[in-house]
Amino acid sequence: MALETPTWLNLCFMEKVLRKSENDNSIQVIDIFSKPATNKGDNYTSDMIRVNVEFSRDQSGRKITEKKSVIFKIMPSVEGFRKNLVSLLNLYIFI
Repeated sequence: MALETPTWLNLCFMEKVLRKSENDNSIQVIDIFSKPATNKGDNYTSDMIRVNVEFSRDQSGRKITEKKSVIFKIMPSVEGFRKNLVSLLNLYIFI
């Protein structure tokens, strides 16, 4: 499991995700906190990251604050056998 959060998984990205999934362009992300979603070794062919998001939105003319937890399953970020295995599996699936 990668210990670092990918650079693309930031406030701006989370705001786009929430706006699209909630169908609400008034959403503004205040803060995010990320950590591994599984124990090391539990998920061999991918990395899973849990992101806790605090955001605000307009509702009936007033701003409310909410929190949500989102899990991202992504391709392994480490080099070597794990990443090669995923590449081979993807190739096999699409042939």
